[in-house]
Order: sequence, then C-alpha cells, then structure tokens
Amino acid sequence: MSRIASLSAVFILFLVLPAEVIASVGYRGNSGNGGLVTMRTGDQGVPERFHIAWKADCVQPGYTFTSGTTVIRPFDGADRTRLVDQGPYRSLLGNGIRAVFDARVAGNRRSRKLWNGIFRVSVRVLRGDKLLDRCYLRTRWGVLRQG
Repeated sequence: MSRIASLSAVFILFLVLPAEVIASVGYRGNSGNGGLVTMRTGDQGVPERFHIAWKADCVQPGYTFTSGTTVIRPFDGADRTRLVDQGPYRSLLGNGIRAVFDARVAGNRRSRKLWNGIFRVSVRVLRGDKLLDRCYLRTRWGVLRQG
C-alpha cells in the first residue's frame, strides 16, 4: 500500500512541475541579415545547441560567403540566462581551397520566451598558404520559444 502512495506522490510531483523544467525546449528565429537561427535548451533551461545560417560580405567586391555555424555544449559559458562561445574551426571547400573561421556567439535570455544576442564571424579563404579573400559578418539574432 505504501508503494502505491509513493508512486502517486512521484506522479503528482511531475504534474506540478512546470513543463520547461522537465523537458528540453526549442527556440527559432532570425538574424539581422535574414539567416535562420535555432537554439535548444536542456531540462534545466541551459542552452545545449545553437545554430545560425549566415552570409558574410567579402573584401573582394561582389563576393559573399554563405554558410552556417552550429555550436553544441560545452560552451565557453552558459547558464539559464546567458550563452557565450568563441573559437576557430575549418572547412575544406574543394579544389584545394579551404576556409578558416573565427566565430563568436553571445546571447542573453530576455524573458521566458525570448533569447537574443550577437553573432560575429571572420573567414579566411585560402588555397595552400595563399590568402584568396577575407569575409566578415556581425549580426544580431533573436529566437522565440516554440510550442
């Protein structure tokens, strides 16, 4: 009989807890230059994944670099109210061309439903050791809670 009572107590506890505490939450929005931004927080409301699609203007006139950046835990800093991560990564583009990225994302939780921040990236496009172009982007982003 006491086992049934304890199971009922656990079930009632899950009914009383807010949904954001017991389930991960997805966020979706846009950046200042029109790219899709998504973010997922874990059970405790701490960011676990951040993705932004972006288009950076290059030094050579008329050229842009279109890509996306995905960052997953562990971040340089993250809690229920902020997100910060910075670092380099690389990508092979083909024909001996590669890109070296230096990206930084910073954001804050503004309300239960809204996160926003700034994303910046610089790209060096190289063939071997020869620098072909540099591309830069700094944009604001915002995401709203889904569901």
